[in-house]
Amino acid sequence: MDAFIEGLPKAELHVHIEGCLEPQLMMDIAERNGMLAGVLEEGGWSGKEDAIKEILLKRENYEDLSDFLNLYNTASGVLRKKQDFYDLMVLYITRAKENNIRYSEIFFDPQSHLERGVTIEDIVLGLSEALSDNAATFKGRLIPSILRDWKVSDTDDRTPLGNFSGLPSAFTTLQLLEPLKDHFIGLGMSNAEISTKPSVFQSVFDEAKKMLEVRLVSHCGEEGMPVPYITEALALGIERVDHGVLSLLDTDVLQRLVRDNIPLTTCPLSNVMLKVNARFFNNETNIVRRLVDSGARVTINSDDPAYFRGYLNANFKYAQEHSSLSKQELVELARNSFSSSFMSSSEMTPFVHDLQAYARKHGCVLNGAAP
Repeated sequence: MDAFIEGLPKAELHVHIEGCLEPQLMMDIAERNGMLAGVLEEGGWSGKEDAIKEILLKRENYEDLSDFLNLYNTASGVLRKKQDFYDLMVLYITRAKENNIRYSEIFFDPQSHLERGVTIEDIVLGLSEALSDNAATFKGRLIPSILRDWKVSDTDDRTPLGNFSGLPSAFTTLQLLEPLKDHFIGLGMSNAEISTKPSVFQSVFDEAKKMLEVRLVSHCGEEGMPVPYITEALALGIERVDHGVLSLLDTDVLQRLVRDNIPLTTCPLSNVMLKVNARFFNNETNIVRRLVDSGARVTINSDDPAYFRGYLNANFKYAQEHSSLSKQELVELARNSFSSSFMSSSEMTPFVHDLQAYARKHGCVLNGAAP
């Protein structure tokens, strides 16, 4: 089954570019930017190799989402220049090709980089130019993601969480993104879910739809209960639910997702590493099986693969093993990944044809495959 998964044409709809920052590249960028000594001192590491080893060990054990985000934001702090973002995207493209990913919609977090003094142009153009330079062999689109644990506007008097003490507000970020809107296809919302209910950002999503002319998605149902976190996110006008596994805890919410055919971008290894399964499902590991059997429109994704034990193939393999997925079901999950994307029908057609051919070769039927 592993070989079948490795050969399966796929799309990925839930991956954070900062979450692809592997320790070796992190250290190389820190050294190039004159930050290596400070990074080593802060971590208490004797050198690059010691740092890489210790970071890999740390990435094997998180208490929860907040614990992971602390490491994630520390590592992302080395990203300071356009070339850094370009190199990071090239690394993801390399890994995507290794995983037979034909198309990706890739999140990035502009606010955290802006807070460190990086310009919006260096962030967006560094990522976008890497995609353009590799367009002959890989297709990807960008989705900026605002942080729900920071402020809606400059007049928002809520106290932010954790390290986010100097970030530009969501509305300020929209204004900075507007001149570059041709470089991305959507807007998302991420970070610590239970910090803020989605409805707080209703005005931001309304304005993004008009100002940026983008499609809308949001992380929800990873740590926050289906009511209000998924239901309020749906009220924002989102077209995909990023994560959404906690919909299994509320029959009405799950039935709504099934009825309205709203895609879920699940991330199996992320749920294991951040102890979602342990905290909410009594350590059950067949979450994908339960969602598939419910009739939900499920996709498989890697989330932050450099932190969660693997890229997309590893997530497919985990889901297959723990949810006893057949080849036919794996093909249907791959179909969902393309049909749930924001590609046009004409863009999608060659990818679906490749998937159809692969399915037929392995005795599977791709029902409803045409975009």
